[in-house]
Amino acid sequence: MLRKLINNWQYKLISVVFALLIWLAVTNTVDPTITRVIYNVPITITGTEALTEQGKVYTVESSVYATVRVRGRRSVITTLGADDFMATAPIDEMSIVYAVPVYVSIRNLNLKDDVEIYDNTKSVEISVEDLTTENYDVSVTTTGNVASGYYHAATKLNHDTIEITAPKSIQDEIVSVAICVDLTEATATFRENYTPILYDASGKEITISTNDNVTMSLKKIRARATVYKLLEIPIELSTTGRPADGYSFLNVESDPKTIIIMGDETAVNGVSKIEIPGEIMNLDGASGDVEKTIDITDYLPDNVQLGPNESPNVDLIANITADEVRSYTIRPDEIKLKNLNMEQFAASISDASDITFELTGQDTDLDAIDINTLDMYVDLSEAVEGDNTCIVSMNLPEGVELATQITVHVQVVSTNQEETNAKE
Repeated sequence: MLRKLINNWQYKLISVVFALLIWLAVTNTVDPTITRVIYNVPITITGTEALTEQGKVYTVESSVYATVRVRGRRSVITTLGADDFMATAPIDEMSIVYAVPVYVSIRNLNLKDDVEIYDNTKSVEISVEDLTTENYDVSVTTTGNVASGYYHAATKLNHDTIEITAPKSIQDEIVSVAICVDLTEATATFRENYTPILYDASGKEITISTNDNVTMSLKKIRARATVYKLLEIPIELSTTGRPADGYSFLNVESDPKTIIIMGDETAVNGVSKIEIPGEIMNLDGASGDVEKTIDITDYLPDNVQLGPNESPNVDLIANITADEVRSYTIRPDEIKLKNLNMEQFAASISDASDITFELTGQDTDLDAIDINTLDMYVDLSEAVEGDNTCIVSMNLPEGVELATQITVHVQVVSTNQEETNAKE
């Protein structure tokens, strides 16, 4: 019986098939075939050089990740992830509806026979447009306020234009380009580099990502923000010359009386006033107010300028008024005789009647005069023996003048002659 079994090939074949079936059953039980979906396989667009040469760019409109369905032994399939697959989309195979086919393969070629890819994302949708270049003026916007007592005078850019290359759809959105300078609590001029910001027609910032195919000729723009200190200082005036006879100078004023200046802190701190030279207001022969308008910037120190909204025109006025005339009377004996050699001479005023004279000046100055304090005197230092006509001098306060000269007759005699006559 055993010999019969050994020599019978049909039995042998049946045994092999039976063993194979047993092996398959065991294998499918221990390491079965499974199906699995792999998500988020990055899609790489290839062949883009042709578009670049034509001055065009593309934008992926659909998902940039592929989904892959694979089948194989569980021991293999369960170890696979998105990084184990490669998805490519050759742009030169793009259809007329801008659909590019997606091809997925496994990266590890040793697993090629163990993994079956039987379904995956079929295509990716893209759009193609022209790549354009435009030039834009760069403006400056600011945020925040400088410290109190300071002023932001200007911001100067080292480049005021920029060249932008971008897809036409983005280029059409761009209306302006600016940098934003933060001035918060600034107290001095400063320099910084700023990233250009793109704005649309509504003033909203356009967000640009690395995948938008946007390039700028300048990644940073350097700006110099000039910040000045403000200081209010007085205008100091003086005059030259004298008004016409019968007129007096009252005062000189400016409108405005103070101005605001600005500049670097060191320069501004060295200025306490603005002086207007006296020759600007020459009062010689004036019989009325003298008025002038000057440009105050002509008198500012170096490195200092007018503050914001300050007018350079300053009005000057010297007030001139007609004098009042008042009469006064004194007795001759109230006039002192000075500078006479009393050892050789004696003198006396020969005028018998009271002396009337006039003083001119402003009301307030004349009101303050005390006739007893005028110290009226005659200087006899050059008097000669006999009758002398002498000028009467007096100490007048500032702003008061003698209208007409006062003279008196003074009789000078030699004391030696008087002694001789007495002896005879």
